[in-house]
Amino acid sequence: MKYILSIDQGTTSSRAILFDKHGHKIETAQREVKCLFPKSGWVEADAIAIWVSVMDVINEVLIKANLTIDDVDSFGLTNQRETTVVWNKKTGMPVYNAIVWQSRQSASICEALMDKIIIKGASPHLINSGTIIHVKPNAVLTIGDSFTCSGDTKIICFKSITIGDDNMWSFNNIIMDTDSHELFVNGKKNINKEIIFGNHVWLGCGNIILKGSILPDNCVVASGSTITGKISKELKESSIVSTKGVIKENITWERNAMIENRVSESV
Repeated sequence: MKYILSIDQGTTSSRAILFDKHGHKIETAQREVKCLFPKSGWVEADAIAIWVSVMDVINEVLIKANLTIDDVDSFGLTNQRETTVVWNKKTGMPVYNAIVWQSRQSASICEALMDKIIIKGASPHLINSGTIIHVKPNAVLTIGDSFTCSGDTKIICFKSITIGDDNMWSFNNIIMDTDSHELFVNGKKNINKEIIFGNHVWLGCGNIILKGSILPDNCVVASGSTITGKISKELKESSIVSTKGVIKENITWERNAMIENRVSESV
């Protein structure tokens, strides 16, 4: 007869239960796993001790049942899941203690990352049509290189947005903030409110950018798009597709000191 071995590696103990094929419990074994508390709020465990405890309970149930590992044809395993161990792939030894799921030692790292959304990955990248990205207050958004953004995408970001090189933004996308575009605070420009575009970014027809924009000369803005911010003379003359030029500029909003330069083109 073959048997089923179930292993439960928990926060404070490791346990093994041996079942036969009919679901009857044959033997059990359990070993304590000690938690370590090197600092206030930190919870760790010796990764080697965890490994040894699992091996111990497996051996114990097999010895009790007078069986060998060859008598087991199925294994079930559950563990702490969020507890993390980094191993050296050459030596097989842990780099540091296991960081237990209860630990608060990475809380400051998590809190810092909560204020950043970074979208990157292996090429090609695609933000699908109809995507809505709403970044919370005090957060910033970074979109990496070589992205293609399909139509009807909406991005709402309170602070800054940085868009990498070689991006292609399709039609009818909207990028905006939610605070009346107050780019000036006490007479000084608030740089955190801007969208910074990388090189060779193509903005398709009908895109609306309702934040202060910094757009390099080597970008392309297609017909029917509206951009707030400063557009360089070189970009106006050499990179705007099917344009009649800037039709409105130097517009001052009453609620703040923002200057809107509007680029609007038609084929």
